[in-house]
Amino acid sequence: MNPPFKEQLKDWKQPHQESTLKKKKKQEPQKRKSEQLSDWEWKELMGQFDQRLNRRNGALRRGR
Repeated sequence: MNPPFKEQLKDWKQPHQESTLKKKKKQEPQKRKSEQLSDWEWKELMGQFDQRLNRRNGALRRGR
């Protein structure tokens, strides 16, 4: 005589569940290489080369 259907499912599930639901390993983030910036690139990032507005004779003028 066959066991009830629920018991059959439990017996079947145990060996098959591991193969269908494999645990995925988390990938470690890749290590970034340290960037070596030149002096000009640092100055650009800090905003040294941005244009500034000056007030001359009541008007705004672009200047460096």
